[in-house]
Amino acid sequence: MKIMDNKVDFIYHLLLCLLLLVLIPTSIFADTVHLINLKDGTQVKGTIIEQIADNIEIKLLNGSFRTVKIIDIESIQVVNESPQRPVNRAFPLALSIYFPLHGLGQFYNHDTDKGIFYLSLGIVGTAFIYSGYRKEIDKKGSGQIKLQIGSIIYLGSLIFSCIDAYRSAR
Repeated sequence: MKIMDNKVDFIYHLLLCLLLLVLIPTSIFADTVHLINLKDGTQVKGTIIEQIADNIEIKLLNGSFRTVKIIDIESIQVVNESPQRPVNRAFPLALSIYFPLHGLGQFYNHDTDKGIFYLSLGIVGTAFIYSGYRKEIDKKGSGQIKLQIGSIIYLGSLIFSCIDAYRSAR
């Protein structure tokens, strides 16, 4: 009966981790870039930060801020461009190596899908390691395989996350 409890416990923790990943909205990690067409013919490209009374505050792609009156706006469009930042290929690599959160370099590079993928692999690998370690402590004997599988998944996702973060840095 103890073996069944460990399997149920492992499956429960694995499903809980996967549920948390599904509930994380990807819009938290990505900035939406807007193209604001003004009535005088000029265009402003940036991220809308907030609306205060009759004005909106926009963070421009170069990092500066601009306030525009709502009555001066003709139209607003969403464009599929990520904000420009200086290229530093070492920083996403360092994020992926030095922090235990897999995929952090991908989130920095605005590759949220890859970031969630590597984060999921890291959590699954950790769940296998945890489950295998508990079985080894309880002397069940089957924990060694889970430890090995979890280690391969965890280290593999860490290595490929680091390589991908460095290569995809813009």
